[in-house]
Amino acid sequence: MHVVIDNQIQRVTLPASAKSLVVDGDPQRRLLVIELLGNMGFNTVESGAEIPEVVEKTLSISAQNLFLVLYAEPFSNVILQQLKALQKQRPMPVLLLINDLDKEAMTSVMKVGVTAFVSLGVQSNRIKHAVNAAFANFDVVSDLQQQISVLESRLENRIVTEKAKGLIMKNRGLDEAQAYDYLRKYAMKNGKKLIEVAEMTIATAELLDKEN
Repeated sequence: MHVVIDNQIQRVTLPASAKSLVVDGDPQRRLLVIELLGNMGFNTVESGAEIPEVVEKTLSISAQNLFLVLYAEPFSNVILQQLKALQKQRPMPVLLLINDLDKEAMTSVMKVGVTAFVSLGVQSNRIKHAVNAAFANFDVVSDLQQQISVLESRLENRIVTEKAKGLIMKNRGLDEAQAYDYLRKYAMKNGKKLIEVAEMTIATAELLDKEN
């Protein structure tokens, strides 16, 4: 068994007040995990058998300072849904403790927010590497999601602007450059964003079509 992380990761900065949430259905094993984390300097602020109940009790703590340590075997669809909901409502790094996990299952859990894995029984320094990796991977994924969101927004704005430009070209007999310039100048004159003018242009055209 091995830890699925890069032990050479550097420049990983954990929040100074990083705190763990421990989820494990086995109370005895849960206490051992909490003790191990404590020995590594990670304070466990809440623990329990289910993800929702543990997270619910920590709503007053900034999610940026939390990471979830989860033991779940077998890994059920219920756990997948709980993790998916967690990352949508309160995103945080997730370290999965496992005995074994095949490639297909590993892909599934990564898609719902697991950011690092560590095999049970490994040395504590490996677990600390895994916690570091969980935060590092979480930051990478968060950055990528933000970039995707920005690109999607830009693409949507581009589509709207192109449609508005086409309407201006058709109704005013302008070429593409002139139609764009018309929209831009109108936006500047009225203190609006270009996308706002484009949306207004489309809405007006649709309204006139309905009246006709």
